[in-house]
Amino acid sequence: MTAVEKLIQPRVKMIAPVPEYGMQVGTIITIDDNLIFQLSPTYGCNLTCIRQYPHIYKELAWWEERGTEELESVKFAKTLAGNSVRTVKSIIPTYKWIVLDGGKTRRITNWLPATEEEYINFQNSKNKTNDRAATV
Repeated sequence: MTAVEKLIQPRVKMIAPVPEYGMQVGTIITIDDNLIFQLSPTYGCNLTCIRQYPHIYKELAWWEERGTEELESVKFAKTLAGNSVRTVKSIIPTYKWIVLDGGKTRRITNWLPATEEEYINFQNSKNKTNDRAATV
């Protein structure tokens, strides 16, 4: 699993106690590739299940509850629509900002981490579009 895949993997935070699960309030649970996590040795839950208990679990955005090191590892970001991929200068989670190349500040809620490959592919497609426009 790549660093980007780890960042966008679904996570939830336990915000209320459920004694029979043995987890502390504040525990962050990462949901596996099958979109399931184990609440106890005999009981698992998926995102649909979790969404039925908003008073117990809070779904986390990819940037929420991350350490500085994790956020600093994000070098590229793409829009939710996938129509733009930019380099990242910094992420300021307190204010929900992402600072992109050229110093442009945007709402982090509209961006996802991207790979270097996605960035290169976007740049290449942008260059092809510019080349076609120049020949017309």
